[in-house]
Amino acid sequence: MSGTLNFRDFIQAMASSVIETQNRIEKYQLINIFRTYFDTDSRPKCIKLQLPSMRPDAAPDEEETYRVPWLPLVPPNTLKVKDVEMTFDVELAGIIEQSENNKSKPLDTLCVNLGVGSKESTSRLHVTLRVESAEPSDGAMRLMNHLSQTQGVCERTTYDEEPSNDEEQEQQSNKL
Repeated sequence: MSGTLNFRDFIQAMASSVIETQNRIEKYQLINIFRTYFDTDSRPKCIKLQLPSMRPDAAPDEEETYRVPWLPLVPPNTLKVKDVEMTFDVELAGIIEQSENNKSKPLDTLCVNLGVGSKESTSRLHVTLRVESAEPSDGAMRLMNHLSQTQGVCERTTYDEEPSNDEEQEQQSNKL
């Protein structure tokens, strides 16, 4: 395989690689959000808390089970490609002049030798890819806002007497 390549194609391939990297980061983050914050039926995972009742007519010992979705409590960290630095050395392989028949490419084409397969090749490519934390997208913010609005009391209980073993086991399984 020849190591000579159109320089424009070489730069385009590097730019495409950066775009593909960002796409993969976004896809991974989306999959991770659904695996972490939603169950297999696409329902939000929630925690249930036993809180004293805030109703004015509630008895002093009355509690309410309060259901809170995970996602608004701990919003996911999102990443994006901040910048990419690529340093490379290539050999100039020549310039291909465009013929008069091929007017679709107005500029001459610069070709470079990447040194592929050459024993004395000194071509090196050094890539530094930096990522940074990003604000959640508008859609993610709307979802978290909607989930925040769905949290609330899902049942009321009064403990006048000790719960039976069956009730205690049911309460423990609901907490999990």
